[in-house]
Amino acid sequence: MSPHSYGRAVDVNPYRKPNGVWSPPNGLPYVDRSKRRPGMLFSDSAMTKAFIANDFTWLSGFDWQHFQVR
Repeated sequence: MSPHSYGRAVDVNPYRKPNGVWSPPNGLPYVDRSKRRPGMLFSDSAMTKAFIANDFTWLSGFDWQHFQVR
């Protein structure tokens, strides 16, 4: 079972599936991290800071939208 099934992880769309495919397809423009857009998560984003402050870790670099309880 994944950590998501136990409520220990959250994905904020878009997310990368284990097979490397990003979902949903209309989120693909947000995969390019060189162009900062509204709603994209970065280390200084309010949502990222809130998750980290509540004992989550952020899997930036592989799946920028995945937060998981430490």
